[in-house]
Amino acid sequence: ITNLELDHTDHYPDLESLISTLRRFAGSCGRLLINHDCPVLREHFEAEASWSIERSDGVSYAALPVEERGDGTIADLYIDGRWAARLQIPLPGRHNLSNVTGALGACLMEGVSVAELQQAVGRLRPPGRRFDFRGLWRDRLIVDDYAHHPSEVSATLAMARLMVSSGQSPLPRAPQRLVAVFQPHRFTRTSEFLDGFAEALTAADQVLLAPLYTAGEAPIAGISSETLAAAIRRQAPQLQVEAYASLELLASRLETVTRAGDLVLAMGAGDVNSLWNRLPTDPECSAAPPDVPAAA
Repeated sequence: ITNLELDHTDHYPDLESLISTLRRFAGSCGRLLINHDCPVLREHFEAEASWSIERSDGVSYAALPVEERGDGTIADLYIDGRWAARLQIPLPGRHNLSNVTGALGACLMEGVSVAELQQAVGRLRPPGRRFDFRGLWRDRLIVDDYAHHPSEVSATLAMARLMVSSGQSPLPRAPQRLVAVFQPHRFTRTSEFLDGFAEALTAADQVLLAPLYTAGEAPIAGISSETLAAAIRRQAPQLQVEAYASLELLASRLETVTRAGDLVLAMGAGDVNSLWNRLPTDPECSAAPPDVPAAA
């Protein structure tokens, strides 16, 4: 189990109900491996093994970062507190490091050797819709990501910020600024985590909000992309924030409101992933390369 926090509030009324569901899952496992860095898991679950990216003592497996760059992470692998290997991980971001460590722990539990894993880590490739580079459009890097919870948005933006600040990136070029295009997903989630979304999005240099994707939910009075825009402005009055009435309108104005060299990071679980296809096309647009970093 990688982590546990409140989400899907259309179905789970509180965190306790989610914990109960995951405890039933855990009870059905022959062997259980959990993320020790998640306080909810640490408090409510007993597991055969655990992993961490923050400490090597008191856990079964750890990968402690030695160097964090915009194009990957170098980390030291520990097994039961003892150093085992140095890893070259071609995926940036601490959330990716944690996911890799959990996967390594599961493999080690099943008898895969450290040497095999050390080789395999270097061949890691990202899944679709996780920091998915769509192409270069009018000198702007267009990336799609499935992030639709405040923690996911925060982790994805932190990874993108590392590319801007370090000048290192697996993208065709290192971005100069970070523009977040965010589409809130569901009225219930937006209402429950309004301030959390607002805080997470303040990590961008500019925020463009698409209309809320309802996913079939009935409206909640006072909850919309404009509501989220107001919440962001309260937390970061100097941040440029705009809410658009449609994705088509956002796409048509993207060149005007952004700059050459920007990383345009489109996030959400709705149809915001169609932004690339809605942009005006010209010969300068190029398709995505096969290998870019994954977000968890």
